[in-house]
Amino acid sequence: MDQLSKENKLIEMHKIVREELSYRRSRQQQIFTWSSAILVAIIAAMLISNSNSLVITIQGKLIAIILVTMISLVSSNWQMKQRKLLTDLQIVVTRIMKELGYFSLSQTSDNKSVLPSSWENWGQNYSSLKSQLKINHPTKILVTIMLGIAAIFAILLR
Repeated sequence: MDQLSKENKLIEMHKIVREELSYRRSRQQQIFTWSSAILVAIIAAMLISNSNSLVITIQGKLIAIILVTMISLVSSNWQMKQRKLLTDLQIVVTRIMKELGYFSLSQTSDNKSVLPSSWENWGQNYSSLKSQLKINHPTKILVTIMLGIAAIFAILLR
């Protein structure tokens, strides 16, 4: 395989991986939108309804809490899976960029790279679920879990 065909193949692979990266980002957003809409609707229903129009038995509350918990956990887990796939794709994109010499090609006349140095480590800093649950590192996963907790409190207070 000559160098030109290798470069062409890497460029084509780069395009394919970037498309997959875009798909994974939109998929994570769809999962978040879906789950947050359901959880916000539950919270709104519990807070807006007056006490006479919506009577919930203890069994009804238990079922609602179980459903909210399942929605929150399944959505969070699904989002984590998408984030892991995103991280793997980011590593591939970075390796292709290095192989094609993008980081060395981006040197200016004063030998400084146009690209931020952090890009060379793109995907290397995968955020575990534990780190994403910290308030100082907000993610959609944290918001999903917080909405689930708020929905459980709204159900309990109903």
